[in-house]
Amino acid sequence: MNPHAYYSQGSVEAQLAFLDRCDYSPIYRQAAKDWYQNHRVWRPVTEEEFDYALNAVPPIAMRRGFIAGEPYCHALDGKPVYNCFRYFNSEPHMMLATVEEHFHVNFPLNP
Repeated sequence: MNPHAYYSQGSVEAQLAFLDRCDYSPIYRQAAKDWYQNHRVWRPVTEEEFDYALNAVPPIAMRRGFIAGEPYCHALDGKPVYNCFRYFNSEPHMMLATVEEHFHVNFPLNP
């Protein structure tokens, strides 16, 4: 359970069940599950998924990859949480993070 996450469905279990019923792309669904379970890792995505996200909404930042222009949710402290994208070893990756985390925290890569 992520101590910073707001659970709109009431509990982590209910939130995860809700995500399984949503019509999200698998990469977004997995990133949301990672956020709610406090499993903070960068997950690999395809070039097509990376490009789609880059062109879906104007990014708010384009350093160290990019941050999608609309927040996915907000943390309990009110900070917006975004779909963040970066390249590692020439491979695109994504995760949900705050702006500060995107720029200043080194989360591990998902194996």
